[in-house]
Amino acid sequence: MKDLTYYELYKKDPRIARLLLVTCWQKSNSISATARYFKTTRNSVRKAVKRYKSGGEENLGDLSKRPKHLYRKTPDEVEGKVLRLRKKTNSGLYASSKELETEGLELSPSTIGNILFSIFRWSYKEILDFKTLPKDGSTKVPMDSD
Repeated sequence: MKDLTYYELYKKDPRIARLLLVTCWQKSNSISATARYFKTTRNSVRKAVKRYKSGGEENLGDLSKRPKHLYRKTPDEVEGKVLRLRKKTNSGLYASSKELETEGLELSPSTIGNILFSIFRWSYKEILDFKTLPKDGSTKVPMDSD
Protein backbone atom coordinates (compact mmCIF):
# COMPACT_ATOMS: atom_id res chain seq x y z
CA MET A 1 0.00 0.00 0.00
CA LYS A 2 1.25 3.46 -0.91
CA ASP A 3 1.88 5.87 1.97
CA LEU A 4 -0.27 8.98 1.66
CA THR A 5 1.31 12.40 1.97
CA TYR A 6 -0.06 14.99 4.37
CA TYR A 7 -1.45 16.96 1.45
CA GLU A 8 -3.42 13.96 0.14
CA LEU A 9 -4.76 13.25 3.62
CA TYR A 10 -5.58 16.93 4.12
CA LYS A 11 -7.71 17.01 0.96
CA LYS A 12 -9.80 14.11 2.33
CA ASP A 13 -10.20 15.35 5.92
CA PRO A 14 -8.05 18.14 7.43
CA ARG A 15 -8.85 17.20 11.03
CA ILE A 16 -7.80 13.56 10.56
CA ALA A 17 -4.64 14.62 8.69
CA ARG A 18 -3.58 16.88 11.56
CA LEU A 19 -4.43 14.18 14.10
CA LEU A 20 -2.14 11.75 12.24
CA LEU A 21 0.65 14.35 12.31
CA VAL A 22 0.23 14.77 16.05
CA THR A 23 0.09 11.01 16.67
CA CYS A 24 3.24 10.41 14.65
CA TRP A 25 4.98 13.29 16.43
CA GLN A 26 4.00 11.86 19.84
CA LYS A 27 5.51 8.48 18.94
CA SER A 28 8.70 9.80 17.36
CA ASN A 29 9.02 13.02 19.41
CA SER A 30 10.67 14.55 16.33
CA ILE A 31 9.09 17.26 14.23
CA SER A 32 11.61 16.75 11.42
CA ALA A 33 11.05 12.99 11.22
CA THR A 34 7.28 13.47 11.20
CA ALA A 35 7.54 16.06 8.43
CA ARG A 36 9.76 13.77 6.34
CA TYR A 37 7.43 10.80 6.79
CA PHE A 38 4.36 12.76 5.64
CA LYS A 39 6.31 14.74 3.01
CA THR A 40 5.29 18.08 4.44
CA THR A 41 6.97 21.04 6.12
CA ARG A 42 8.05 21.24 9.72
CA ASN A 43 5.86 24.32 10.13
CA SER A 44 2.77 22.24 9.26
CA VAL A 45 3.71 19.77 11.98
CA ARG A 46 4.43 22.55 14.47
CA LYS A 47 1.08 24.18 13.75
CA ALA A 48 -0.80 20.90 14.25
CA VAL A 49 1.06 20.19 17.50
CA LYS A 50 0.42 23.72 18.78
CA ARG A 51 -3.31 23.42 18.03
CA TYR A 52 -3.43 20.02 19.70
CA LYS A 53 -1.69 21.30 22.84
CA SER A 54 -4.00 24.32 23.09
CA GLY A 55 -7.33 22.55 22.60
CA GLY A 56 -7.02 18.82 22.04
CA GLU A 57 -8.55 16.96 19.11
CA GLU A 58 -11.48 19.39 18.86
CA ASN A 59 -9.08 22.19 17.95
CA LEU A 60 -7.57 20.38 14.95
CA GLY A 61 -10.31 21.36 12.49
CA ASP A 62 -10.03 24.25 10.04
CA LEU A 63 -10.29 27.70 11.59
CA SER A 64 -12.38 30.55 10.24
CA LYS A 65 -10.70 32.77 7.63
CA ARG A 66 -12.82 35.72 8.73
CA PRO A 67 -10.87 38.62 10.25
CA LYS A 68 -11.15 38.93 14.01
CA HIS A 69 -11.40 42.74 13.86
CA LEU A 70 -12.70 45.19 11.27
CA TYR A 71 -10.18 48.01 11.49
CA ARG A 72 -11.76 50.24 8.88
CA LYS A 73 -15.45 49.82 9.69
CA THR A 74 -17.54 52.89 8.99
CA PRO A 75 -18.88 54.37 12.25
CA ASP A 76 -22.59 53.88 12.92
CA GLU A 77 -23.15 57.67 13.04
CA VAL A 78 -21.87 58.03 9.47
CA GLU A 79 -24.00 55.09 8.29
CA GLY A 80 -27.02 56.72 9.94
CA LYS A 81 -26.33 60.05 8.20
CA VAL A 82 -26.04 58.35 4.81
CA LEU A 83 -29.25 56.40 5.39
CA ARG A 84 -31.22 59.44 6.61
CA LEU A 85 -30.03 61.49 3.62
CA ARG A 86 -30.98 58.67 1.28
CA LYS A 87 -34.44 58.45 2.84
CA LYS A 88 -34.93 62.22 2.79
CA THR A 89 -33.75 63.02 -0.75
CA ASN A 90 -33.66 59.65 -2.58
CA SER A 91 -30.81 61.07 -4.65
CA GLY A 92 -28.05 59.13 -6.39
CA LEU A 93 -24.63 58.32 -5.04
CA TYR A 94 -22.89 61.38 -6.54
CA ALA A 95 -25.58 63.81 -5.38
CA SER A 96 -25.52 62.22 -1.92
CA SER A 97 -21.76 62.67 -1.83
CA LYS A 98 -22.06 66.37 -2.67
CA GLU A 99 -24.87 66.86 -0.13
CA LEU A 100 -22.85 65.22 2.64
CA GLU A 101 -19.88 67.36 1.66
CA THR A 102 -21.92 70.49 2.42
CA GLU A 103 -22.61 69.01 5.87
CA GLY A 104 -18.86 68.59 6.44
CA LEU A 105 -18.66 64.85 5.76
CA GLU A 106 -16.49 63.92 2.79
CA LEU A 107 -17.42 60.49 1.42
CA SER A 108 -16.85 59.25 -2.11
CA PRO A 109 -19.85 57.96 -4.06
CA SER A 110 -18.41 54.45 -4.00
CA THR A 111 -18.16 54.60 -0.20
CA ILE A 112 -21.80 55.62 0.03
CA GLY A 113 -22.72 52.73 -2.26
CA ASN A 114 -20.69 50.33 -0.11
CA ILE A 115 -22.40 51.59 3.05
CA LEU A 116 -25.85 51.12 1.53
CA PHE A 117 -24.93 47.70 0.18
CA SER A 118 -23.57 46.55 3.56
CA ILE A 119 -26.73 47.70 5.31
CA PHE A 120 -29.13 46.06 2.90
CA ARG A 121 -27.07 43.15 1.53
CA TRP A 122 -29.08 43.34 -1.66
CA SER A 123 -28.27 44.38 -5.19
CA TYR A 124 -27.62 48.03 -6.02
CA LYS A 125 -30.84 48.12 -8.02
CA GLU A 126 -32.85 47.30 -4.90
CA ILE A 127 -30.86 49.82 -2.85
CA LEU A 128 -31.94 52.54 -5.25
CA ASP A 129 -35.59 51.68 -4.60
CA PHE A 130 -36.89 54.21 -2.07
CA LYS A 131 -39.47 51.77 -0.67
CA THR A 132 -36.80 49.44 0.76
CA LEU A 133 -35.56 52.02 3.27
CA PRO A 134 -36.71 51.69 6.88
CA LYS A 135 -39.25 54.29 8.04
CA ASP A 136 -37.50 55.13 11.33
CA GLY A 137 -34.14 56.01 9.74
CA SER A 138 -32.24 53.31 11.61
CA THR A 139 -29.22 51.67 10.01
CA LYS A 140 -30.33 48.11 10.65
CA VAL A 141 -32.90 46.55 8.36
CA PRO A 142 -34.73 43.37 9.45
CA MET A 143 -34.41 40.70 6.80
CA ASP A 144 -37.58 39.16 5.43
CA SER A 145 -38.05 35.57 6.57
CA ASP A 146 -39.24 33.31 3.80
